[in-house]
Amino acid sequence: MLSLCHCSIDDWFAQKLSSCCPTLDDLDLMSCAIHITMFSSTKLKSLTITSTQTEKDFPIEFQYFVIDMPNLVSLRLEEIPRRNIHLVDVSSVKMASIYLFSLSFGNSQVQCSILGALSNATSLTLVSASVYEEVVPKVLQHDILRCETFSKLKGLHLGEWFLSRGCYPLICLLRLTWHRKTYPAT
Repeated sequence: MLSLCHCSIDDWFAQKLSSCCPTLDDLDLMSCAIHITMFSSTKLKSLTITSTQTEKDFPIEFQYFVIDMPNLVSLRLEEIPRRNIHLVDVSSVKMASIYLFSLSFGNSQVQCSILGALSNATSLTLVSASVYEEVVPKVLQHDILRCETFSKLKGLHLGEWFLSRGCYPLICLLRLTWHRKTYPAT
């Protein structure tokens, strides 16, 4: 396990980490300035990123933040500013916790890939700062429409914004987790 605190994490660091630490399977980046655009690893099993709250450490502009980790089992992302998150191959993730806020996306038209990539999760936590948040619900509503069924989901913890807009986000997500058993005709 490697835990780093109050560091600046960029693409160079992410590339070197993967190549220089081939046995690293648990990475915890606490209160770090996240300047990564691509984070790829075939070895990591657990990734936790909590971003800095210091505005001077925020990236200057919005960019994509791609996470491509096919063997990742646990993912926790918390308040990563100015990074439009794209989860590419995270098909092994069983537990995911994602906290988004107003600076998570550049605008409400941003295309992200969060929910659709987590369809194999057994436990999912998805929260936002407030029900009054405007950008996050709109971005995730677009993402929900591209989702597959969450066939393995056993635990679901959602923030209050899922109740906004007539509970539309909640209803969409519940439809994706609803399992109908087929019974033989009698």
